[in-house]
Amino acid sequence: MDKHILLLATTNDFLLKFEADNVSLLQAMGYTVHYAANMEEPDYISDRERIRAMGVLPHHIAIARSPYLVEGNRRALNQVLALIRRWGICAIHCHTPVGGLVGRLAGRLSPAKPVVVYTAHGFHFYRGAPLYNQLAFYPVEWALARYTDILATINAEDYRAARRLPIKRGGKVFRLPGAGLNRRIFAPLPGQERQALRRELGVGPEDFLLLSLGELNLNKNHQVVLEAQQAGIAAARAGLAGREIDAAGRTVIQAAGYGEVFSHSFGHSLGLEIHESPNAAPGEERIMPVGAVVSAEPGIYLPGRFGVRIEDVIVLSETGCRDLTKSPKELIVL
Repeated sequence: MDKHILLLATTNDFLLKFEADNVSLLQAMGYTVHYAANMEEPDYISDRERIRAMGVLPHHIAIARSPYLVEGNRRALNQVLALIRRWGICAIHCHTPVGGLVGRLAGRLSPAKPVVVYTAHGFHFYRGAPLYNQLAFYPVEWALARYTDILATINAEDYRAARRLPIKRGGKVFRLPGAGLNRRIFAPLPGQERQALRRELGVGPEDFLLLSLGELNLNKNHQVVLEAQQAGIAAARAGLAGREIDAAGRTVIQAAGYGEVFSHSFGHSLGLEIHESPNAAPGEERIMPVGAVVSAEPGIYLPGRFGVRIEDVIVLSETGCRDLTKSPKELIVL
């Protein structure tokens, strides 16, 4: 009997960016992998054919990134329930906050009772979060935990919070280390030694030092990417279509001969979720509004070798943009 598993998130680009290895593992275990997401939103990487080329069956659902778009998310829930019935889905692995909401409700409501796995990429009720987050998001996660067979977290704070949730009877909570440093390996130097090293490197008391773990050289294309980012930021302003901002940066990379390996958009909006709309992306006709917070992150990726991406965050105004990222742009080889 065929085994069918459903991966569920809000946007179609999520699978290509984060789940390729998991797809391969599941297929090796004999599963037919399905992917349900909003396939019509023009995000970063919007390519159903690439998803199909992975051997994955893509399904469009009307899911929205915002939990407040109730009608679309209600329709998405019904669509997921229909997928479970049609394909005999035996397990759902859901991602992103709204994906976790829809997937776990579908697991609860489906007569098939599929195993439900939720990977939390960051709870909204983190330490220091606004009171609203604690009041709005924590009760929802508390309720949905009862429908969750496996809850996976990627940082220590979320893992501790997850351990306190009323997970489904027989369910499990895991931590998959995905953020931070191993302090047993990377530990601060003693104070005097640290200050002596900062002086040796010419780093002032108030300076912030960012290291690149790798040689900065021309064949890694740092300079081309940096020039592409600067061009896009210089062009960025409210009132432009997203494709116009993308084109300003993309043209630099294309001129250097790397257009085919700049495989995502120049940037995306930031909000309640990491990836929101509208985007500074090819084909994005929507107008970028005043006050939009947008990433500026061009990149070049040479398959099987290496890649480089430089990322800032900007805020759009009618006359241009303000760069919130204060780190210097000069390349310093240590």
